[in-house]
Amino acid sequence: MDTFTEAYQKSLKLLKTKCFDPRWSDLEARIKILFAAAGPNAGEAAVLDVIRARLDAQKKDTSDDAWSVYSVPDEIIDLSRPDVPGFQDRAALLDMLRNFHLVQQAGNQRVWVLDGAAGIERWMYDELSGNTKDDVRRKLTFNVFEALGPNVRRMLPEALQTARKWSMDIAGRLSAPDAETTAAVKRWFLIGDPGEGKVRRTTATLLSGFKKIAALSNSADIIFSDDPPFRKRDAKLGGIRAAAVDPKEKKMVVIYIYPGFLKRAKRNKLGQYPEMWDAALTLIHEFSHRALKTQDVYETKYHGLKPREQFPPSDAIQSADSWAYFATNLVGELPKEILSNALD
Repeated sequence: MDTFTEAYQKSLKLLKTKCFDPRWSDLEARIKILFAAAGPNAGEAAVLDVIRARLDAQKKDTSDDAWSVYSVPDEIIDLSRPDVPGFQDRAALLDMLRNFHLVQQAGNQRVWVLDGAAGIERWMYDELSGNTKDDVRRKLTFNVFEALGPNVRRMLPEALQTARKWSMDIAGRLSAPDAETTAAVKRWFLIGDPGEGKVRRTTATLLSGFKKIAALSNSADIIFSDDPPFRKRDAKLGGIRAAAVDPKEKKMVVIYIYPGFLKRAKRNKLGQYPEMWDAALTLIHEFSHRALKTQDVYETKYHGLKPREQFPPSDAIQSADSWAYFATNLVGELPKEILSNALD
């Protein structure tokens, strides 16, 4: 299993059968509505909070004189009907549900986050497959520390809103470019004195692209997700990856968030995010992959984003970093030292 879409489709298939203990019959009916074929149904998003509350509040009277907390892993196993084959998948589904959040609903857009367990290094369906009850209990116990956490979950809608606003503003500027806009186009995508025709064509390409990026960022449902297998691989490389999209996912808009993104969720004393410019830049980078099929050209072939003989305009226009840095620079949010380094 490699993607959120695969996990979601697995969940849909499971929910066509009887999944949970009769104690949860009321919630199971709502969960089936939540997991709609085209994507999560916000009309039943409240069931996710009910699931978390019920799991966290389960207690069992174990003696005449004491109460003991009924652990969440034990409760998930019991709810998953462990005496019926396939309980591991049902336990994985419950784990997915308790880690799935609708973090914002504004206008016609919903922002969802799947925040998995930091201690798990595969998608939970794969992690629990074929395990005994004791192994399932042990692995579910890892779900104490979240891979992303509440600070990141709160910041993601603001980052998305910022990226969308920038993209719309940039499209407006590119439709009637002034001297500053034209200078930015030349700075990031052209060499020397390219001539009016080439500037005009490049500007038109960027205009079309940022319209598509703005439209994608305004999708009805945006899903931010942990990616356990890649998170593990990225950690071995120093945790430098911030986000990614998977070209195999065509229907749902899913952006994977990695440890390199987490520092952007730190607020200052004024309650602001000093790294918001970097968070929005990262999202524009990923949206350009999805909307325009840009590539990580800079990461694989070059050092620096200044167009030159070794980094020709034909590569710059295909570079996700070039689109993202151009956007951040044009709206005046790219720090001077970052600008200097990027154009080195």
